[in-house]
Amino acid sequence: MVKGRKKKSAAGRVFILLFILLLGAAGWASVRYLRSRPAPGPAVEGGTPGSGAPAPAGVATPRSAAMLYFSAPDGALLAPERRIVALPEDTLDRCRSILEELKKGPRQKAAPLLLVDLELRSLFLVDTVLVIDLQPKVRELAVGALQEALLWYSVVNSLIANNPDKVSAIHFLVDGAEADTILGHLDMRGPFRERPDLVRPEGT
Repeated sequence: MVKGRKKKSAAGRVFILLFILLLGAAGWASVRYLRSRPAPGPAVEGGTPGSGAPAPAGVATPRSAAMLYFSAPDGALLAPERRIVALPEDTLDRCRSILEELKKGPRQKAAPLLLVDLELRSLFLVDTVLVIDLQPKVRELAVGALQEALLWYSVVNSLIANNPDKVSAIHFLVDGAEADTILGHLDMRGPFRERPDLVRPEGT
């Protein structure tokens, strides 16, 4: 009986030892597998996580040919000038872009008209009438009657020419109110429409 028990005890110890060895081998294999796997890449905003793809760049404002109007060298009419400028799709943003280009002055032989900064209080559309509400500072400009006419129609013609389907007329306000006159010569009540008769033909 004692010998039989000893045989069973020895067989049990062998079985336990083999079981421990198998567990150890399985654990080592798992560690090697995990170490061999590539580490996941960082997630990139706008791309596939782990792909390293860059986020899409912002959409640039399209640039197109714009028609701007400045004073002819003799100061008698408006002179047209074509220029490649940023022209956003949004109508109000496009109008702001045109006004900024007018403030920069001409690049050719024309003369500047915006001798004082036309600071905006607001800019908005009423149907197809663009309302330009100016800061009172605009009244500081001292000009003659013809210069004043060319000044306002430089703005009017430029804005309408570059927004033909969106803007049909311009209404000027000062400090939120309509004025009988702004610079002392022109009647500023009501909207201004495009005046092609004040434009000198290109090339003349």
